Amino acid sequence: MTLIKTALDIKNISHLARITLYLLLLVFTVIYQVRNPYFINLDFLIPIYGFLTLALGINFILAFLNFRKPKILDESLMYLLLADVAIVSGLLYFAGLQSSLYLFFYLYLIFLSALNFHVRGAITIAALCSFLFSVVLFFDTGITSNTKIFLFMINNVSFFVVAFMGGILSQRLDVLGEEVVVKDKSIRELKNVNQLIVDNIKSSLITLDEKNRVIQFNQEARSMFGDFELGAELSSQFLEIAKVLDDDNPVSVFEITRVRGGSTVFYEVLVSKINLDGIRRGSIVLMQDVTERKKQDERSKTQEKLAAVGQLAAGIAHEIRNPLASMSGSIQLLAKSFENLDDDQKKLIAITLKETDRLNLLISEFLEFVRPQIALEDKVDLAKLLSESVEIVKLNSQLKQPDFILDLQDGLVVDGNRDKLKQVFLNIIINACHAMEKSSHPKLKITLKKNKKIELVFADNGSGMDEKIKSKIFEPFFTTKSKGTGLGLALVHKIVELHSATIEVDTVLGQGTVFKIVF
Repeated sequence: MTLIKTALDIKNISHLARITLYLLLLVFTVIYQVRNPYFINLDFLIPIYGFLTLALGINFILAFLNFRKPKILDESLMYLLLADVAIVSGLLYFAGLQSSLYLFFYLYLIFLSALNFHVRGAITIAALCSFLFSVVLFFDTGITSNTKIFLFMINNVSFFVVAFMGGILSQRLDVLGEEVVVKDKSIRELKNVNQLIVDNIKSSLITLDEKNRVIQFNQEARSMFGDFELGAELSSQFLEIAKVLDDDNPVSVFEITRVRGGSTVFYEVLVSKINLDGIRRGSIVLMQDVTERKKQDERSKTQEKLAAVGQLAAGIAHEIRNPLASMSGSIQLLAKSFENLDDDQKKLIAITLKETDRLNLLISEFLEFVRPQIALEDKVDLAKLLSESVEIVKLNSQLKQPDFILDLQDGLVVDGNRDKLKQVFLNIIINACHAMEKSSHPKLKITLKKNKKIELVFADNGSGMDEKIKSKIFEPFFTTKSKGTGLGLALVHKIVELHSATIEVDTVLGQGTVFKIVF
């Protein structure tokens, strides 16, 4: 395509050059006539004007026809050059060979033919120039024989030398043009491959120049942060990156956080400086979303803590439970053996028995938590089970009742333990109610839907949690409630894990908490 375009450009330039020379020659003749009105020779001027008018008329007619039939000028260029040679020969005949201006036109036409038709076309035009020049030279009576011989030799040699050299030059230019086309195609292919690779990198890639202006970014960066303005410096949302661009470290790796869609997203950032001869020419910024990896790390840490606590405490719990039962029985027997107990003594015995039962419940919950397996034999309809759980909570008068918003997709069934899943749902819903005790308009939205996986989301507008509390909520015995055991959410995590599901928490202090379970 480039070669064709180049060839068309040369032909267009050739046509323009021919017409321009004829116009200049016409202007030159008119100026000469005006400046020398007393030396006008009509035998000279009439043929000159006639030939110039003929030449310009032919070109204007062909230019008009070119509008109706494109490329007619390009197809007729060789014939036009032959006609030009004949017209120049006529001008030379009437002007006389003493006028070297017209002799120059021969060389000019030969060179134009060389540019367009290479050596063969240039030799053809040169041969016609040689023949017509020889005819004009033969009929010129104002030149001596010796001068004619000299002019014949020097001009004919010039014609063919210009034809040959111009043709060689034209062929060489074509070869260079083809090489340029090949190189240009290779560069474009490499550029396309490079852009394809860059666009398919799953990390955000931003390339900066030496003044920290954006010169390239890929599709992933666009989807994460929107369109960047090419040539502009990094915006204020990347101040952490801008701080390391001017330091001396060739490579910097750090982490930044952003809030997207109400959730905290973690990015790992790598900034690499591009140096040439010790001078920074630019920088490459790679950003990768590591949110899932951090969540997986947190889950792994939680599982390790739970496993360690379970192994350590399981044996202790069994050992405590037996003497605790003996203590409770002994106190009850003592209470029955004394008939004359006053109110304070009876109150102390009641407190002792109550706390003994509380310890027994705590140990029972803990033993349930550390059990390695539960039976997953039920076909659990999640929507129905969630509705049942909400109705149970509504009957609890001790809880502040929020506005329940249920968006539950029917027909979503999982293999599991119905009672244990109900325990999970009740625990999360009751915790949400406690978190919304100070909310003026408490609201709990429960969403159940299936995309690729079944997703269950509990979203409240309660007090929320800070990062320190959030990192510990699944740990055994960690609680923010005055009468809590700290085993509720730890048990929830364990049951969810045994159902081959995952549970994630996203919370903002003072705005609310979202629990998301993915089956």
